[in-house]
Amino acid sequence: MSANQVFLSYASADRARARLIVRALEDHGWSVWWDTGGIAPGERFARVITQAIQAARVVVVLWSTTSVDSDWVMDEADDGKSRGILVPVLIDDVEIPRGFRQLQHAWLIDWSGASGNPEFQKFVKAIERLAPPARSAAADVPERSSLAQPVADSSAPPRLNVAVKPPAVNRPINLGFDGPVVDGLPAGWFNSLGYVSGVSLSYESRVVHRPEANGYCLELQKSTVHQQEFGSVMQRCAATRLAGQTVRFQGELKSEAVLGWAGLWLRADGAQEGNLFFDNMHRRPIRGTTEWTPYHIDAQLPTATRWLNFGVVLSGQGRIWVDNCRVLVWDEAGWRDW
Repeated sequence: MSANQVFLSYASADRARARLIVRALEDHGWSVWWDTGGIAPGERFARVITQAIQAARVVVVLWSTTSVDSDWVMDEADDGKSRGILVPVLIDDVEIPRGFRQLQHAWLIDWSGASGNPEFQKFVKAIERLAPPARSAAADVPERSSLAQPVADSSAPPRLNVAVKPPAVNRPINLGFDGPVVDGLPAGWFNSLGYVSGVSLSYESRVVHRPEANGYCLELQKSTVHQQEFGSVMQRCAATRLAGQTVRFQGELKSEAVLGWAGLWLRADGAQEGNLFFDNMHRRPIRGTTEWTPYHIDAQLPTATRWLNFGVVLSGQGRIWVDNCRVLVWDEAGWRDW
C-alpha cells in the first residue's frame, strides 16, 4: 500500500475547493498528495509530480473553468487515464476536455463538504474500487442507529453496567464540526430522537463551510413549520465522573429570520430518572437575525447524574448555525475542557 494512495490534480485557482475534497478524503481514511506549493527549493517540479503520480493508486482530477485550460492538469489526468486509475470530478459546469468525455464523472458542483451527499458517495465508491482506504476516520466513532428506529426513552436511560451504545458516546467529540459526517450528520451528533420528547424530524441539518473561520459549522433550518414544532441536534455522553461537579456547555451561534426562538440546551439524567437538570435558554432566547455570538449554560450537576445531554434547539421557522462548542468543568484551577 503506497504512502500516497490518492493524487489530486487541480488548478491553483481552485485550491479552496480542492482543500475541501482533500479533507473529506482524509476523513475517510485515504492519504492524499496534492501540490500546496510546498515542493522544496532545488527539487525539480516535474520530477516530484511524476514520482507522486507513480506512487498513487488513484488519480483524481478536478475539472473547472480554470483547470480545463491547464497543461499540467491535462498531463496529470492523462497519466491517470493511461494507467486506468483516473477518477474525474466536475467542480464547475464546464465542457469536459476531449479524450475524457467517455468517462463517468462525479458531479460536485456547489458541493459544501457534506459527506452524505449522494454524488460525493458515488465519488467515494469510485475511489474505493481502486484503493480501499487504510482506515476510515469514522471508524473511531460508534455507529449511529438508524433514524427510523427510536432509542430508549429519556425516562429510562441505559444502566451503568451496560456499555455506551450509539447514539451515545463515551465523551464529547467533534465539537467544532470539522470531523467526519456519518449518515448526513456530524460524527457524535444525532437528531435527538428518543431523548427529546416531541422533537420534529423534519428540520434539516447539515455541516457547512464557515468561510470567516476557515472551517465548518452545523446548520439547522426549516422554512415552514407547524404550531409548536421544534428541531434539535444533540450529543449524549456517559457522565458518572461529572456527578456533583460544576460544568459549562458553550458554543457560538448565528441566526437568520428565527420567528420562534433558538438556543443551546443542557440536560443531566440519572440512571433511571431524566431531567435532573435542564436549561434550554428559553428565558434568554435567540430570535430574529443575529451575527456569530458566544453563549453558555452553567450547571451544578446533581450527585445522581449519570448522563449529560447537550445540543442546539430551533423552535419555529428560521435558520441557525452553531460552532466551536465546548464542555468545560470547573475546578480550583478554573475552567478546563472535559
